[in-house]
Amino acid sequence: MPETHATAPEALDPLLDRAASLADVAAHWETLADKPGTVVDAHVERVDAAGVTLRLASGLTCVPADALGGPTAVAGQTVRVFVEQVLADGPRVSRAKAQALDAWDALDEAARLERPVTGRVLARIQGGLSVAVSVGDAPALKAFLPEKRHDAPLGASASFFVREWDERRDLFVLSREAGSQREARKARREARAVEGDAEAAAPKQPVTLPEVGAELDGVVARLAAFGAFVDLPGGATGLLHAKEMSHGRDTQPADIVRVGETLKVKVLSVEGERVALTRKPFLSDPWAGLTDRYSVGQRVSGKVIGFSEAGAFVEVEAGLEAFIHVSELRWGASPKHPKDALRAGESVQAEVIVVDAAKRHLKLSVRKVQPAPVDALRARFPVGAKVTGRVKNVASFGVFVVLDEASGLEGLVHNSDLSWLPGARAASLVTVGAELEVLVLGVDEERGRATLGVKQLQPEPTLPSLEAFAVGAALVGKVARVKDFGAFIELAPGVEGLLHANAMGLADGEKPKARFNSGDDVRVVVSSLDAAARKIGLTLAPTEGSSPAT
Repeated sequence: MPETHATAPEALDPLLDRAASLADVAAHWETLADKPGTVVDAHVERVDAAGVTLRLASGLTCVPADALGGPTAVAGQTVRVFVEQVLADGPRVSRAKAQALDAWDALDEAARLERPVTGRVLARIQGGLSVAVSVGDAPALKAFLPEKRHDAPLGASASFFVREWDERRDLFVLSREAGSQREARKARREARAVEGDAEAAAPKQPVTLPEVGAELDGVVARLAAFGAFVDLPGGATGLLHAKEMSHGRDTQPADIVRVGETLKVKVLSVEGERVALTRKPFLSDPWAGLTDRYSVGQRVSGKVIGFSEAGAFVEVEAGLEAFIHVSELRWGASPKHPKDALRAGESVQAEVIVVDAAKRHLKLSVRKVQPAPVDALRARFPVGAKVTGRVKNVASFGVFVVLDEASGLEGLVHNSDLSWLPGARAASLVTVGAELEVLVLGVDEERGRATLGVKQLQPEPTLPSLEAFAVGAALVGKVARVKDFGAFIELAPGVEGLLHANAMGLADGEKPKARFNSGDDVRVVVSSLDAAARKIGLTLAPTEGSSPAT
């Protein structure tokens, strides 16, 4: 019977093919209907003993029923999933990661928009309360309410506002009132103190209060740390808070207005004799004419004014905020949180990578203005060099190795370069923190890291020939290992084949370990042979009077 050769899995998946060029990978990436790292809607195609089959734009995938969480899935249902990989045989997804991202985004948006969230008191802890908060259908997350005095009973539900994300505690911090309410209350308290001193020293004069929405010319009477007091026509005095002086953040009143200066202001509110003002309507929009001032590739500088889990916000002009994604903060592995790379108030140099005036998006990259690590890699670790590094992390596809602790230069040993033995995996060969001798095979330009090998340090062993194992051949083998997906059968010294669970004739719910044990002799038939990948597929040999297994 002629020998057949199946295509190696790496050739079917360019994103996993170490030999693929950057152009090939980029072209393949553009063809993906679902991009890894995104959350998408998946349609439940069917539910059976094998699990839940989901249909995505990129194809079908099957997940265990309990991986979806919540009520039992039914055909026709739509669920949100996180796309981890898109391979030739279908996408790999995670419902739990999608739920976690949706929950975090919902609370982050609630914080930005000062939208109240519902919370349930879980426990009294040091300094306050532990609260489970949620927005809409998103799953609840634990948060902290810093209140030393409280009378909330355990299990009670209430409305809260999200104040901030506490990176050290890894949770959201809550408040009973919105941030603007706290600022307004503080400003009123400070204003009353200042006004009280002034009123005590001056005789009362009849005052005509302005109407809400009125646009007036006022004169700056005095400055405070939180804003400026402006004398208005009719004898009233209004407070122009620092946040209402310009479109920018963290502004100092003394840097924007001067005592005696005449300003165009608009009345925001009138409470008793207290008048709140703004001058933003009379200032030009900082996003107007964006494309006239900024272009892709331009170098800019700005001040770090805020963070999110995804990146940092930088003010490049008063009121004009640009965004730096965490992946653009430095070369190599992205920091766990942008605060690990930048500090609030820090001045940074960056390169413009996105200018979108319609969407009011200005995106920057810090790493593009820094020396690329590939230059240092080529100089320090040329191709063919033997290096001893430290195992930094073990992933499903290989192992990351730190080549130089001082500079952080690192490389990746793909599973295929770990051992000459087929199917070798990093998790079974190395441990995090251990020293590992590697050979430099090349440089990954896009990721800024070296491509490394371990097996290349040893001569390639002579493996047993597979010529005797033709498709259709009946053999007697010995069970070497039993897994949930099947059993590995030793056919000869150094030669193993896989008897998949689907070819065992198992009853519904029956596991391979209930049918086979290590060391058992079993009669099998070769059903497929990939000599290049050294993979042999097996089926059970038919018993006398029965038809072959399929």
